[in-house]
Amino acid sequence: TTFCTSWDSWESHTLEAVAAAVEEEEVAAAVVLPVAPPPASSPSLGQLIFADIRLVVVYPLLAPTLDGFLDQLPDIALFHANSNNFAGAISPNIAKLQYLYELDISNKKFSGSFPTALLGMDSLSFLDGRFNFFSGARGIAKALENLSEILLLNNVLSRCLPYELGLLKQAVGFDAGNNFLTGPLPFSLACSEKLEVLNFAGNLLYGHIPEVLCGLGNLANLSLSDNYFMGFGPVCWRLIKNGVLDVKKNCIPGLPFQRSVAECATFFARPRFCPYMPTYAHISCWLPHFKAFAFALSELAPSPSY
Repeated sequence: TTFCTSWDSWESHTLEAVAAAVEEEEVAAAVVLPVAPPPASSPSLGQLIFADIRLVVVYPLLAPTLDGFLDQLPDIALFHANSNNFAGAISPNIAKLQYLYELDISNKKFSGSFPTALLGMDSLSFLDGRFNFFSGARGIAKALENLSEILLLNNVLSRCLPYELGLLKQAVGFDAGNNFLTGPLPFSLACSEKLEVLNFAGNLLYGHIPEVLCGLGNLANLSLSDNYFMGFGPVCWRLIKNGVLDVKKNCIPGLPFQRSVAECATFFARPRFCPYMPTYAHISCWLPHFKAFAFALSELAPSPSY
């Protein structure tokens, strides 16, 4: 069944999508709610309305938080609530939603460190957290290793990229553009063999672009523009010529559309340091196609100890 309370100006494609999902029996029920969720003081009301709900499309909600709402849907599998006015942090109770595999909380006012509530959620395969105010970086990759698509662009993620990005073995798309991430790209990214789209544009990354990353066989779009990279090798050059790799607005000598010498000098005039620097050359998987390169490891690299 489909239960809707809405006004007449609702976009028709949203309703059609919900109806189609129900018709295809992809969900047990669908609720489209343009109203605030029931107050926490009325649990019976929440149980009455939200029993056995598998899909919820919420647009546009005016409530300030998801607490007492999302975590009260024990059978939820997909939750899309983008472009609302939710704020604050994500409740740790979300980890109890054992069937949740698709979560869209983009275009919100969520803030604080990346929600640790997502840690250990083996069911989650899609996360869209774009356009929020999440911060922090280390530990995120470990939390997201089971996801196939990860969208974290336009947040305030900072610090250096962690070695654990190589744990994203299931990721097909990873987008962390327009944040404040810094440091070099870890070689371990080459272990994410399923990656087709990787976006780090609009950050503060620097160093050389790893050849092992450019050697990923499925890459269709690698965007590293608007950073401070200084060089690359022949494998990456092939991706640039083929239109796969975008390195505009960096600090690479001899290429067009780069930052000015003065802008690059100003950036590198400040000391740049990332903790765990020895881990950046570690590759946690076997890459036989790069065996002949001098920078490739001759044996499987152990996981770094911190």
